[in-house]
Amino acid sequence: MSGAPGSLASTNQFSTLVVQTAFLGDVLLGIPLYKALRAQNPKGRLTLICRKGVGSFFKDAKLFDEVIEVAKSDSLFKPSSLSIIRKSLSGQEFDLVICPHESFRTALFVSRLRSKCKIGYRRLFNFFAFHKRVKRPLELPEALRQLALLEPIDPNWKLLLNDFTLKQQARGGQGLSGSLVTVPEVASLSVPALQEIRTAKFQNANSIPVSTLIEPFADAKDPVIVLAPGSVWPTKMWTKTGFIETARELAKARSAITVVMGSKEERFLCEEIANAIPNAISLAGRTSLFESAQLLAIADLLICNDSGAMHLGAAAGVPIVSVFGPTVLEFGYRPWSNQAAVVQVPLVCRPCGKHGAERCPLGTHDCMKKISANDVLKAVQTLTPSETSV
Repeated sequence: MSGAPGSLASTNQFSTLVVQTAFLGDVLLGIPLYKALRAQNPKGRLTLICRKGVGSFFKDAKLFDEVIEVAKSDSLFKPSSLSIIRKSLSGQEFDLVICPHESFRTALFVSRLRSKCKIGYRRLFNFFAFHKRVKRPLELPEALRQLALLEPIDPNWKLLLNDFTLKQQARGGQGLSGSLVTVPEVASLSVPALQEIRTAKFQNANSIPVSTLIEPFADAKDPVIVLAPGSVWPTKMWTKTGFIETARELAKARSAITVVMGSKEERFLCEEIANAIPNAISLAGRTSLFESAQLLAIADLLICNDSGAMHLGAAAGVPIVSVFGPTVLEFGYRPWSNQAAVVQVPLVCRPCGKHGAERCPLGTHDCMKKISANDVLKAVQTLTPSETSV
């Protein structure tokens, strides 16, 4: 890819800022964008502004040189918050600012930054914030939507996105009968630091670079299956019974070790599921984001909902079976992986919202209750032996 626009030169001092304060899944789906920015200026400084609690992963994964976290409950424009950010940035002028986040508040914040070039999505209200604005291609998967922000820098990205669009049979990266269109290698979610772990694990290296907490699973001879049953939105969660029955069958048929992962808020749910499965353990609330990614990098299979764990799994390279309920692939948040299967049931009430909801609007939650463990086990079998050993 070519250098930055206009007079911006690729020098050791070239500095890029990414402003993305959305939920974890959206920030993870920006990994192809971050890798492209790094490739464009490998010796330049890359900084991320993100939601509090998210940034450590991107620093530990060596995707950014600097991470600045903002508490979303606070206004970016309160004197305290703005003072902290300005101090972190040391009043510097960036060569390039890229902003995938679309809110007015974020646009106002970007307008106050000093930068030679600012790029964001085109919205009616944000003309004052950016030098260049790009139409957000809603027909594409989210990872490619974010890469569209690089079109003003290099038109070759537009050619790549157009080529992917022609391969789609339906919005959101779907092929025939809801299959998943192949992820272009240049736009993959693979993180080199995690790929190193995965390669070491499956090439039986003497040393696997993971934390002490993850080491016992990295050394395990039996297949490791990870369950991620949680979600910020209750309606996006598959049934406890479904997760338990699926893992029991895999434990019996494959002598698999089951690890249940989740946030500290999901600890009770994860422990309840783990206690019902032979040879299972819950790590909910005990791992950092990067440790969770390390776990996924050494795992043979991830079974999850349409959640941040799904995107973390794609970054780690683990084969994924994801259960979709109130949300649909057309939204653009499919598992961005070539080792993935999606399980869903066709219902006229789907989708019932952009993110899911606290409760099913119809009171039935059929979108999840009608998906059985057998449905998920069949999806596991669609992943080829080279992709998973379970």
